[in-house]
Amino acid sequence: MGGQRSVGGQPGNTNALRHGWRLLWRRAMVREQDRWVTRPVEAYIAGLRSDKPNPSAGEESCIEVAALAKGCSLLILNELKQHGLTTRIDGQLALTPVGEELRKFLELELKALKTLGLDRRAKPVGGSLQELLDQTTKEQTA
Repeated sequence: MGGQRSVGGQPGNTNALRHGWRLLWRRAMVREQDRWVTRPVEAYIAGLRSDKPNPSAGEESCIEVAALAKGCSLLILNELKQHGLTTRIDGQLALTPVGEELRKFLELELKALKTLGLDRRAKPVGGSLQELLDQTTKEQTA
């Protein structure tokens, strides 16, 4: 097209994605009826990132693993809510196989959180002491 500039990449172009797993999570991994799980997972990620501002690549990976395990466990809990935790096999009551999978995802989430560390990290402070004091007095007077 003569004279018109392209605003961005082609629709669906994933070359420069920072968090590609989120796109896969939204587009391919979650069925349409289970899209509700993306909001709690995003809130979970935001909470973990607030504890670890400016995460390293390893910490970012642990956050992703914990979030994925959290999403899977939420989907399993929803399935258990709809169909129950137990089933009858040959007249005997038994746990559904999904219950065992829930345990595995919860253990995976806990391992990722232990690797990440549960201590909070302070946000890095920029500027001199005088700039911080000036900013504080401006906030108090406003």
